[in-house]
Amino acid sequence: MFRYLAVAFFLLIGCGAALADAKRDCALLSGDTAITACDQAIRQNPRDANSYNNRGLEYEARGDSDQAIANYTAAIDIKPEYPSAYYNRAIAYRTKGDLDRALADYTNAIEIDPDFSLAYYNRGLAYEAKGDLDHALADCGEAIRLDPTQADVFHRRCRDRALAGLDLKQALADCNESLRLRPDNGGTLNSLGMVHYKLAAFDLSIADYSAAIVQNPDDAGSLYGRGMAKLKNGDTQGGNADITAAKAISPDIDEVYAGYGMTLRPE
Repeated sequence: MFRYLAVAFFLLIGCGAALADAKRDCALLSGDTAITACDQAIRQNPRDANSYNNRGLEYEARGDSDQAIANYTAAIDIKPEYPSAYYNRAIAYRTKGDLDRALADYTNAIEIDPDFSLAYYNRGLAYEAKGDLDHALADCGEAIRLDPTQADVFHRRCRDRALAGLDLKQALADCNESLRLRPDNGGTLNSLGMVHYKLAAFDLSIADYSAAIVQNPDDAGSLYGRGMAKLKNGDTQGGNADITAAKAISPDIDEVYAGYGMTLRPE
């Protein structure tokens, strides 16, 4: 009898170790190996919300947003107060272009965890994509209040202000702070060029766009912006050359910049 009890005890220990291994591998590994581990962890415990969430992350990484959403939804059904699952599902919805559902899930994540700075930041990006710059700016401001160390957030607030043509001096400060945190970033230099353009500081705008082009030589936006600034500065030949180069890369770049309030055409 003791022998059978001992065998049963060790079998229980072995099962517990296998479950722990599957949960661990689901959380720490990546790719097909992680998905296999998550499958095993969920078979062993169908109420394992964390493994559903982690499996969703792996499906999202392989570009399968539908499977990702299904897994995040299962995690939320099991554990309704799960801010990370709402946040991850919001990202998947945004990837699919469903901005309204993404906004709703970012908001759910924030209601559960009011200090979730990344949820504010990404909700701001969703508002920006919908053209709602007021709410985008408000969310960037809250993300910065919660975590003032993120270069991306300062950059987005700089860009949103530049796009709106509002608080341009504060936009300048935001871009400069972003560059202090992350020097020589091409996207931020591009946004700084737009701010200086809208402040009619065309020499500085040309310098910013030129620095952005050093980082990203095929960036049509920076070439087009520099061309616009050169034309404003009286350099017709140089400006037209930059705009022609930009349109060779992105034929509709003039329409994009018209949406930014920069509508000057080459001569």
